[in-house]
Amino acid sequence: MRNILLSFIAALLSITAVSAATPQADDLLRQAADKLRRAKSVSATCAINSDGHSTQARIIMAGQRFRIESPGYATWFDGRTQWTYSASTGEVTVTEPTAGELAESNPLSVIEAFTSSYSSSIISTNGDTRRIGMKARRADAEIKSAEVTINARTMLPVGIDLTYASGQRVAVSVETISTGGALPSSTFTFDKAHYPGATINDLR
Repeated sequence: MRNILLSFIAALLSITAVSAATPQADDLLRQAADKLRRAKSVSATCAINSDGHSTQARIIMAGQRFRIESPGYATWFDGRTQWTYSASTGEVTVTEPTAGELAESNPLSVIEAFTSSYSSSIISTNGDTRRIGMKARRADAEIKSAEVTINARTMLPVGIDLTYASGQRVAVSVETISTGGALPSSTFTFDKAHYPGATINDLR
């Protein structure tokens, strides 16, 4: 589920850097990108459905830093150190990801690959919403396609659907999303006081 959440963030942030869109899609994405780029932070809650299973997630992003919270899991990344907590094991794994590892776990690293490898176009319009289709240029891409629905009034995403090479489909409904001010650095670091019984596995 953590990888699905990271894929969701990649799709969410993909609207900030798509360079191969059609003129209409490009204009829409540029407006949405400007709004997100100006924000000092972005917060979102969403419902994620995949293979008949559903979960809720809360995501906070600020620059390269992020925090993801969902039932059973939590991840913090402060730009250097990453902490991943699993409720099922009661363990926190601490790492300093390499560039390669960040390509798999850091949403901003993922998005660089995502946006440079997909072409986009508007596929439907319904009231205030615009649905943008994104298709992989490479046949071996893990995510074959994505559809991002944007509210043209607020210029924020309201839904994202991902289709993987395996055939798995993930539907994300963005329940709330907002931009905000600067956040304290503690937002993106693990606080042991909140998990007093957790075992720390420091792999740095």
